[in-house]
Amino acid sequence: MIDMYMKCSQEEMACIIFDNMPNKTAVSWNSLISGFIRSGDVKSAWKVFNEMPKS
Repeated sequence: MIDMYMKCSQEEMACIIFDNMPNKTAVSWNSLISGFIRSGDVKSAWKVFNEMPKS
């Protein structure tokens, strides 16, 4: 869902879905970051990247 919304330039909806996910996976984090990069929003991609839990 996140990837679809990002590909449709619906970043706000993708973020709402992401924020409401109880268990965020590497795939969900990557979908959000990749979507921001694809749309040229490097600042938001970097922000999300820095919020990722480190393992």
